[in-house]
Amino acid sequence: MVAVHLIELGKIVGVHGVAGMVKVKMFSASMWAFEPETVLNLAGGRLAGQTFEVEYAQPYRRSVRLKLKEVNDRNRAEVLVGATLMARREQLPPTAEDEYYWFDLIGLQVVDDGGRSLGVLEEIITTGANDVYVVRGEAAEILIPAIGSVVIGVDLQAKLMRVDPPKGL
Repeated sequence: MVAVHLIELGKIVGVHGVAGMVKVKMFSASMWAFEPETVLNLAGGRLAGQTFEVEYAQPYRRSVRLKLKEVNDRNRAEVLVGATLMARREQLPPTAEDEYYWFDLIGLQVVDDGGRSLGVLEEIITTGANDVYVVRGEAAEILIPAIGSVVIGVDLQAKLMRVDPPKGL
């Protein structure tokens, strides 16, 4: 049996209207996963393990209003609240060179340009200018800007990120 790698796309946090739309807090800035006819898996909640097909999506502030083909009324939509929407890894569009999905970066060992371990990348914060990597080591938590002049290289096979941290880190 082959293991299927599912990626978390967002969490259903509420309902919208009476026609079965749900409000989704997205875990990414991209709407690719909510294109019509995309099949999503549900994790958590009473309907965990079921799949749903996207009918349409509307971006709304920092979330999305999502209509799933199989959900046609508010009562059915309310059952989904609290569940996480997942997609198979192979459904993801390819990344450009030197671009990575967050889930590929989380958990990488981070070292400075001298090879000194700074810790593990545990979280990514979105800011207006650029993302910020939260690296937690034994001694401290370090915030590293996700910019080309700081991130020297990423080796996903070795699970390693090399950085030239700003002065003072």
